[in-house]
Amino acid sequence: MPETVWADFSFTDRCIGCGICNTYADSTDEAGLEKSRMHRAFGGYSMGGVTTWEVLAQDPQYFAYFMPMAGDCWLDRSTDADGDTQMADLLAEGLQSHG
Repeated sequence: MPETVWADFSFTDRCIGCGICNTYADSTDEAGLEKSRMHRAFGGYSMGGVTTWEVLAQDPQYFAYFMPMAGDCWLDRSTDADGDTQMADLLAEGLQSHG
């Protein structure tokens, strides 16, 4: 996976093998996760909301639904974005670049 917020994240690391959960992915490689994205959502509260905005802009191909709660979008701190219009453009570019 790309080296953004995913540095310490792995779907297989979180599974305890109980057989209850299902990622609906044929495999946990990038292609398998992208293909099964309609079965996953990403959301968070506070700093989790900040992370949700980052994932939405940088790596939206792994999730179909996003729900940032009580978290600001900090993309302007890591980019040259200045203002709401440029922030909206960054989010749109991220989504368009990943289909």
